[in-house]
Amino acid sequence: MLVNHKQKPFKVKLIDFRTKTFIRAARRNVDKHLQLEKYDVLSGGQNRYLVQKIVGKGAFGQVAQCLRLDTKEKMAVKIVRKDESWAGNRELVMLQRLKNVDHDKYNLIKLIEHFEHNGHICLVFEMLHVSVESFIERISLKPLRLPSIRMIAQQLLMALYALKKTGVVHADIKPDNIMLVDQNLHSFKVKLIDFGMALPLSRMHTGTIIQIIGYRAPEVILGLPLGVAVDMWSLGCVLAFLYVGWDPIPLHCQYEALKVIIRVLGQPGNHLLDARECPLRCCSNKSPRAEVYMGSFHTLKRLEELQKFHPCDVDSTYEYEDTKNFLSLLKQMLHVDPKQRITPKEALKHKFINPPLLNDTNTEPSTFTAPSTMKKCHLTGSPDKSQPNETNNHDKAAKVSTNKEKRPKTVVKPQTITKATSTSDICQNVDGEGDNKDKGVETEGFVEVKTKRKFFNRACRFFSRMFSKLLCQRVDQFTTDTVHSEIGTCISTSEQVSAVAPQEECH
Repeated sequence: MLVNHKQKPFKVKLIDFRTKTFIRAARRNVDKHLQLEKYDVLSGGQNRYLVQKIVGKGAFGQVAQCLRLDTKEKMAVKIVRKDESWAGNRELVMLQRLKNVDHDKYNLIKLIEHFEHNGHICLVFEMLHVSVESFIERISLKPLRLPSIRMIAQQLLMALYALKKTGVVHADIKPDNIMLVDQNLHSFKVKLIDFGMALPLSRMHTGTIIQIIGYRAPEVILGLPLGVAVDMWSLGCVLAFLYVGWDPIPLHCQYEALKVIIRVLGQPGNHLLDARECPLRCCSNKSPRAEVYMGSFHTLKRLEELQKFHPCDVDSTYEYEDTKNFLSLLKQMLHVDPKQRITPKEALKHKFINPPLLNDTNTEPSTFTAPSTMKKCHLTGSPDKSQPNETNNHDKAAKVSTNKEKRPKTVVKPQTITKATSTSDICQNVDGEGDNKDKGVETEGFVEVKTKRKFFNRACRFFSRMFSKLLCQRVDQFTTDTVHSEIGTCISTSEQVSAVAPQEECH
């Protein structure tokens, strides 16, 4: 319904006839966005870009898929609105701060160049495939399997580690800002995009409103001091979104969001409630609405009940343990106390991201890229007392393999044992006791068990092949004997017939 359409054609009021209340919409000004059409050319600096189509449009600007005329490469050009040029400048500053970071290694969007076109700031990025949110919508809001979630989580944790190392807070992590690079060539290879709301850690003041409501950390809602832990909270909400298929926390009101957080994840401590410096901002519209999304956590009483949205195979030991590890990581990511929330470095060492090597024959193939990536990025460092050094475990396993006792030739090499985790972790999975002092005996017993199993399997395969060959030979011999007997009978009958025929002619 238009109000005073002759004087203010772009200012509207929406009327809700159920509640008889007025909701003011934002003033629409078409001139704020750069009007682009197909085959328009954006020129800036030394390169020119041919507009092919508009990929998306947001509050601060629009993104166009363009063709670079000199190299014929597809690029994504973000054109910022004129009145929001401050957002473009802030994003440009944050991206230039990350220019020395390996964007492919840490899964961050790469800025190619920037220029100004008709007063609009234009940022040129590499062209990516589709956002995670759009991908979930394309598959009819179906949840992803845990191996796929593990791949995405490991890459985003690497991105958070790089941001924490450089002192940058993204402050707007959500499924729409996580892009798949190329789902056809690289399955679930993702990158973190949109640094328009990013801030340096030194400018994270108390009371700053960041993040959308459904992915907003409780310290932002309560007005507590802010830090890099807000990104870890948002990442935990993203993983819950991938596990269920829709947003876990209400998006319309932060008061309702805080109620769900307290019921499912627990109430913040008194030291947090006493440290509040800003009042809680509730929603401006408290009237009931017909369709309000309350989130997947709305019906839960504790986080472990989230498994009912994603039932696993009870008979599969691996899937049960994987689900248990995922919920454990999710609970540490969504801790209401930011100081007790897990860090990116600690999360990369979690059992879900770095799964132990199970001895189950039905073990599914999963991603074991986290240990190698941590070694390349120097994340291992000096081991803690609770986590034994992997090199010492390698040496112990080597000493056990070179023991004087006689063993079959099929002894498992230590490198294959310690591919995904340390030897002590494997001993914990086999014996169920991780705090035993005699770790060398545990390793030796594990190697012997693996050797016996391999020897037994090879013996079974050998005898089965031998029995099959003997059976084939007996079948062949039986068929040849029957054929020869039938040929002999045919020959004898033909001779009898030939002998009887002349006698009949004589008669």
